[in-house]
Amino acid sequence: MNFSFDPTAHLYTLDGRKVPSVTQVLRAVGISPDYSQVPPGVLERKRLLGVALHKALHFLQERDLDPKSVDEELRPSLDAHQLFVKDRRFKVITIEEPKCASLGSLPYGMTPDVTGLIKGELFLIDWKMIEGKPEPAWGCQTAAYENGLPKPLIPPFHYRRASLQLFSNGKYFLKEWDDPGDIEEFKGALFLTWKRINRGFEPWKEL
Repeated sequence: MNFSFDPTAHLYTLDGRKVPSVTQVLRAVGISPDYSQVPPGVLERKRLLGVALHKALHFLQERDLDPKSVDEELRPSLDAHQLFVKDRRFKVITIEEPKCASLGSLPYGMTPDVTGLIKGELFLIDWKMIEGKPEPAWGCQTAAYENGLPKPLIPPFHYRRASLQLFSNGKYFLKEWDDPGDIEEFKGALFLTWKRINRGFEPWKEL
């Protein structure tokens, strides 16, 4: 199959047909956190900072980061990440590799943030630049990512799923997600999203 990803538009296509991303699926069915009460300007600023943080972390993992290019507002989050790497002795395996996955016959696009090893165990980790408590939707999100990754050939034959919050005070919080129902929740969301797509809905255009 012919798969492509446009990072600027954040658009996944499979054999020339657009497919929804994991975040678009969760948003389409109302599983994503509700930020409707947050001023649009604040949301946009957070979005841009999140994009910049992901780029910085990507270059940091590949040892290509120019410190002078980093926004001062992002430095505490980068420090938090480095503290995590030191504390957990995290070793990167893959970073932000776009993929097309499927559940049943329903495809979706995804770009997991990072996979790696902590004490010899495989982890799938999603970076978050969000203060406060972890959002339940992140469990569903990481389950969708794990479903689309190659299955490990060593016990326990799966990835440990986690979100890594990088706080503005330079600290971090690693939250593991282990509910087997997470993937079932995503499966239902994907089915509903595709049902709507077949009726003309375009989740990749939704704000």
